[in-house]
Amino acid sequence: MLERTVLIMRSFALPGPSAPGAACPHAQTHRGRLRIWPVAAATLLLAGCLNWGGRAGSVSLDLTPFLPAEWQALGALQEINIDDDEGVEYLMLFSYDQSGGSGPVGALILDPQAEAIVTETGQRVAGRPAIFPNPYPILPSYWRGAGQGFIAAPNQHDAVAVNQVAYRGAGSGSQTLKPDTLILRGGNNYLTFVWWRNVFDGYGVAQLFAPGGFEGIDWAQWQRDPAPILSIVGVAPRNDRSLFCHKTRYDLADPVEPDPRAYRQPIRFVATDLGIFFCYGPSAHPFYPEGVVLAYLRHPEQRDALLLAGSGAPEADEARLAEVADLNALVRVDDVVGYQDIPLAVLDAAASANRSRTTVCAQVVTQPDGENAPLQHRRLLFALEHRPPQPSPPTPDRLYIATVEDITAQTGGAEVTCRQLID
Repeated sequence: MLERTVLIMRSFALPGPSAPGAACPHAQTHRGRLRIWPVAAATLLLAGCLNWGGRAGSVSLDLTPFLPAEWQALGALQEINIDDDEGVEYLMLFSYDQSGGSGPVGALILDPQAEAIVTETGQRVAGRPAIFPNPYPILPSYWRGAGQGFIAAPNQHDAVAVNQVAYRGAGSGSQTLKPDTLILRGGNNYLTFVWWRNVFDGYGVAQLFAPGGFEGIDWAQWQRDPAPILSIVGVAPRNDRSLFCHKTRYDLADPVEPDPRAYRQPIRFVATDLGIFFCYGPSAHPFYPEGVVLAYLRHPEQRDALLLAGSGAPEADEARLAEVADLNALVRVDDVVGYQDIPLAVLDAAASANRSRTTVCAQVVTQPDGENAPLQHRRLLFALEHRPPQPSPPTPDRLYIATVEDITAQTGGAEVTCRQLID
């Protein structure tokens, strides 16, 4: 029996939140608990190392026999209570999938739910200590909504922050709101939201992931006074030569299907595409052609310096280009693509009489007829002219915008992407 116990625990086949749309989710969850919980109880009781007192700070638990052999507990258990009961739950952080001495961070909650062991007919299994700490897995998980799949990356073991906040009643001004959501921050890249559902389904999990970090919240101030996160912007670097980043805004939304049995309704965020930006802001005059075009589109204060001084009337040139690009109605820049190289003749100062040009394609979204009007997806083709380095004052190679043309209709509308046009 003990050998079977160890094998099952090392598989860590613990129950988790039901996957939306899964066939017979309740029967599946109940069967999992009926099979695992008595075995887990036997493991802990046979180990003879459990002293569960039910009061804050009264836990003494040897975690070694509890986790699979290849997993490692990280730090002490942390007291939490997000289900508004008298018992205290404990959050355990651990690393798993060890490689090179490190692995991603996972989490589970030890919860002394007295009625958590149930059969498929809803009957509680007798003969078990009422205050036994049932382990509910948070991440890793196979369930939908698990996001990136772990709390923090292998190099972020010391960068996990845990906070409890109250979403229900937020904004009411009440000073007695009870926490109903656990927010775990893995560095500035992972946001995991955990809430109590019920004894059948355990804890719900939702996660946001931003490889380039999150914007819109001062984390030092938020850590001093944690509050519900209602909206946040995630950044994803494109790792290109002009250092572009893609941004997405996440806004808290109502659940698609409310769960009448849940203590707290699911957390759901709706994503809004904000387009591409410079990861670190634009330079005074970007070197690469696609950088010149994005600076022109995104940063009005730089437009004069990026235009080719050819007509002698820069204001007229700017107005003409701005009208073609419809800059006043710009909503989003989806992509900017330029050729990877420029012919060598362009870099020869002796060839200055024959300035060579390169082209850049920009995918933009405009809304010329007002806020509630339909969006227009457009393709703009910019022609840039090269200027060689100058000795006095010293300047590098530079590219200037000469013309812009709306080629949406010529290319078959918004179905054709800039990357298909420029290879």
